Amino acid sequence: MFGTGQNPFASDWAVNPGLFPGAGDAGIRLRGLNEGDWQQHADHLQRLSPEGRRARFQSAISDAAIRSYVRGMDWRHVFVFGVFVHGTLRAVGELIPMTDPGSAEISVSVEDDHQHSGFGKMLVLAMFLAARHLGMHRLHIICSRDNDRMRALARDVGAHGRHVEGMLEFVVTLPPPGETARPGPPLPDIRPAG
Repeated sequence: MFGTGQNPFASDWAVNPGLFPGAGDAGIRLRGLNEGDWQQHADHLQRLSPEGRRARFQSAISDAAIRSYVRGMDWRHVFVFGVFVHGTLRAVGELIPMTDPGSAEISVSVEDDHQHSGFGKMLVLAMFLAARHLGMHRLHIICSRDNDRMRALARDVGAHGRHVEGMLEFVVTLPPPGETARPGPPLPDIRPAG
C-alpha cells in the first residue's frame, strides 16, 4: 500500500447525507486524490484567503510556495482527500505519516465560501477511517492558538489538546479496525463507495 505513488483511497466515497447535509446533492463528492490531481490541489490552496493560508500553513505563504509544496509532496506516503463541489476541489485533508510508527499528522483546508458546511469534519472522519485501515492509531492535529475553527473541529472529534512551542497539538487515539471506541458513539457512516 505504501510506496505505490497512488492513493489506495482514490475513488469516490459514499457519504451519509443524514450526517452531512448537502452530501446527497449530486454536486458534492468526497474522494481520495493522487499525484495526478496536484494541479487541482494547488489551485485549491491558492484560493485560500490570507487567513486560510495562515491557518493551514501556520504562516503567510505565496502562490509559488504553494505550488512548490504540492509538487514536492511525497505522494507515495501522504494520503490526500478532497471534497469537490460541482467538479471543483473546495476542501482538502492530508494524512501525513510521522516517523513514530502508527502516528500521523492530519491537516485540513476549506475555502472561505465553504466554511461551516461540514466539509472539514467529513475529511477528518475519512482520514480516521483511512488511518485505521493503514494501521495508524495516533493522529495529531497541530494548529495555531487562534485557529478557532480547527480547535472546535478537534474537540468535536474527541481530540485532546496541549500547548507545544506556541502551538496547539491535539491527539486522537483511534481504536483498531473492527473495534468501536469506548466511551462514545461509533464512527459515522462514511466509507469508500462500491
